[in-house]
This record gives sequence, C-alpha cells and structure tokens, in this order.
Amino acid sequence: MADYLEISDNFYMVAEYLKQIHDKLNGGIAVVALQKDPKADQGRGGTFGLEKPRLYLNMDAGKIKIRKAKNWTNPEKNPNGLVLNYKLIGGCKFIVTNSWHQDKE
Repeated sequence: MADYLEISDNFYMVAEYLKQIHDKLNGGIAVVALQKDPKADQGRGGTFGLEKPRLYLNMDAGKIKIRKAKNWTNPEKNPNGLVLNYKLIGGCKFIVTNSWHQDKE
C-alpha cells in the first residue's frame, strides 16, 4: 500500500513508477493521483503516464474527463473524451450537475 507518490523531478519516470505499481498489483486495483497544471491535459509526466493505466481521468474544477479508457464496457461506445460536470460541496461531496457527455470545447 502506498500513501502517495511524490515526484519532484524527472517526471518522465512516472511511466516506470506506474509500471512498478501495476506489476505488484497481482490483479488488484490502484488509484494514483498526479498533480497537473490546470492548462494541461495530463498530470506530471505528461504522455508517459498514459501508457500503463487502464483508466486515466483528468479532474479540473467542476469537470472530470475520461482522458483514456482501455477496457470499454460496451465495445460500440468509445468513452474516451466523455466529460462529467459536478459541484463539490463541503470539500468532499460530489454532486453531478451534468451526466457523461461529449465536451463541446
């Protein structure tokens, strides 16, 4: 169990750290949060962080976006790029304000 993954330099190493976590999971699930610049579409490590995860979500204020989903529940519906809008109440309660949809950006 990891408390958090801190990377202060050599951000390209994100891919290696995620691979090490994946290799130790033995069928388990890990949730890894990476900080990101609000203007960026990926967390620290950039596209290197997209290689191993089965699901990669971007979170910004009021919006969660599926950046990359490898295992789709419905092979005919590509979830990549879908966005869910929310409000955060009391710092911990998520209220959905607009369900999953294609972003109009």
